[in-house]
Amino acid sequence: MTQNDTQELTPKQRRAIDYLLSAPTVGEAAKRAGVGRKTLYRWLAMPQFQAELARRVASISDMSRIRIQAGLDLALDAATLSLTSQNERIRLRAWGSFLSFYSGLKQVLDLEQRVRMLEGKDEAVRTESRGART
Repeated sequence: MTQNDTQELTPKQRRAIDYLLSAPTVGEAAKRAGVGRKTLYRWLAMPQFQAELARRVASISDMSRIRIQAGLDLALDAATLSLTSQNERIRLRAWGSFLSFYSGLKQVLDLEQRVRMLEGKDEAVRTESRGART
């Protein structure tokens, strides 16, 4: 294990992670961070750099998920109001959207159920196969 493997990230490496998350390419991230591309690729191979990058990506994903959920709640409130609108065109479009969304959701839920069923069958076959070998 090298000394770099046990050290905390430097401020420059932390900035490079910021740029990796915002720049369109690794080369552009390296340029913005003021390091060479080879240096940035070397950092990307370091476990602690990878771990911090993964942590930051997960954090961004979590924040995005929260914002999307909040937006979905508002959209569903607005859609619910539209279902009972006095304006027939708005009401018809809202119901069409609702039915389309429901149909897509039902397909996803059905697919998830089928995948779980197949995974269960796969696990049963593996368990049976292991039992046959012993």
